[in-house]
Amino acid sequence: MNASTRRIRRIAGVAGAAVAGAAVIALLTIVLTSHITWLAQHIHGSSDWRAMTPADRASAAGQLRTALVQLTAVLGAGVALLFTARNYALSRRGQVTERFTKALERLGDDAQYVRIGGIIALEQIVQDAPEQAEPAARVLIGFLRERTSADADDDQEGAREFARGSDLHHALTAVGHLKGLLAEKPDLSNMNLSRIDLDRQDLSGLNLTTADFSRSSLIGADLRGSRLEETDFTDACLAEANCQNAELRYANLSEANLHGADLTQAHLNNARLYGADLHGTVLRHADLTGAKLHGTNLHGADLREANLREADLHGADLHGADLREADLHGADLTEANLHGADLTEANLHGADLTEANLHGANLTEANLHGADLHGVDLTLRVGQPGGVVRWR
Repeated sequence: MNASTRRIRRIAGVAGAAVAGAAVIALLTIVLTSHITWLAQHIHGSSDWRAMTPADRASAAGQLRTALVQLTAVLGAGVALLFTARNYALSRRGQVTERFTKALERLGDDAQYVRIGGIIALEQIVQDAPEQAEPAARVLIGFLRERTSADADDDQEGAREFARGSDLHHALTAVGHLKGLLAEKPDLSNMNLSRIDLDRQDLSGLNLTTADFSRSSLIGADLRGSRLEETDFTDACLAEANCQNAELRYANLSEANLHGADLTQAHLNNARLYGADLHGTVLRHADLTGAKLHGTNLHGADLREANLREADLHGADLHGADLREADLHGADLTEANLHGADLTEANLHGADLTEANLHGANLTEANLHGADLHGVDLTLRVGQPGGVVRWR
C-alpha cells in the first residue's frame, strides 16, 4: 500500500467518524426535544395522526423514542470503536517506528552480534507489520552494499572471508525471507559477495546482475529464476546448486565448480565457462548459444535438447555426455572428447569436429551436413572392439 492510498484511507476514516458523530448528535436532539412528536406524525402521516387518540399518539412517540435511543446507542458505540481503532493504529505506528529506529541503531554498531540483532529485529517487525517489508528490504540492501563495499576496501591482502552466521549472511537470509512481500525482485546488483559461505542459501528470484561471487561457496544454493547476467562466479563452488531458469547471460563461470548442479532451462548465452567443472551437471533445454566452454569438463553431463549453436567447445571433455537432440549447429568441437557420448538426433550441421574423439559415440540420426570431420577416426564399425560410431 503506497503513501497516497494510506492518506486517503485515513481521511475517509476521519470523515466517517465525523458523519457518525453528527448523526448521533442529531438523533439525541430529536430524542430529547419535542421534535419526536413531529417525527412520529411525519412517519404515520397527517390523516392517520389526526385519527389517533392522544394515548395512541403518546404510545407511538414513545416507541419511536425507544427505537431512536437504541439507534443512537449503536451509532455511539460505532463512533467509539472508530476512535479506539484510530488511536490503536496511531499507537501501533508509533511502536513500529520506535522499533524500526532501534533496529537501525543496532545495524550501525561496531559489534557484529549487535548488528545481527538489528537484522533479526527488522525481520520481527515485518512479521508483525507486513507493510514494513519494503522499507526493511531497502535498509537491509543498503546495509549489505555498505558492508560489502567497506570490507572490499579493507581486503588489501586477500584475507576477506565471511563464515556462515555473519551479519552479511543474516542480512542476505532476511532479504530472501522478505522477497515474497515485495512488489519487485530485491536489487542486489553489482554487489561484492566474493569469498562468502553461501552454502544452501536461498537466492532465488533475486536481481544479482553484475554481482561478484568469485571464490564464494554456493554448494546447494537456490538460484532458481535469479537474474545473474554478467555476474562473476570465477572459481566459485556451485556444486549441487539449483539454477533452473536462471538468467546467466554473459556470466563468468570460468574455473567454477558446477558438479551436479541443475541448470535446466537456464539462459547461458555467451557465458564464459573456461575450465569449469560441469561433471554430471543437468543442462536440459538450457540455452548455451555462443557460450565459451573451451576445455570445460562436461563428463556425463545431461545436455538433452540443449541449444549449443555457435558454442566454443574446443577441447571440451564430453565423455559419456547425453546430447540427444541437442542443437550444435556451427559449434566448435575441435579436439573435443566425445568418447561414448550420445548424439542421437543431434544437429551438428556445420559443426567443426576436427581431431575430435568420437570413439564409441552414438550418432544415430544425427545431422552431420556440412560438418568438418577432418582428422576424425570413423573406421570403427558395429561389433568391433572399442565401441561404435553410428550416424545417418
